[in-house]
Amino acid sequence: MYGLADRTAAAALAEAAPGPRPVGDRLCLEGILYVLYQDISWQLLPLELGFGSGSGSG
Repeated sequence: MYGLADRTAAAALAEAAPGPRPVGDRLCLEGILYVLYQDISWQLLPLELGFGSGSGSG
């Protein structure tokens, strides 16, 4: 399907991209579940938990 060169190129593009680094799928899901279970807004998602920021403007 995709070769090593494609993955290497994608990794190089990701390194050069501005903005915050993406979080893994599992961390993203855990962040969503945390917000739902705690009944808080995305902007109040604690950065210390490592789920990423709920707010796009930081």
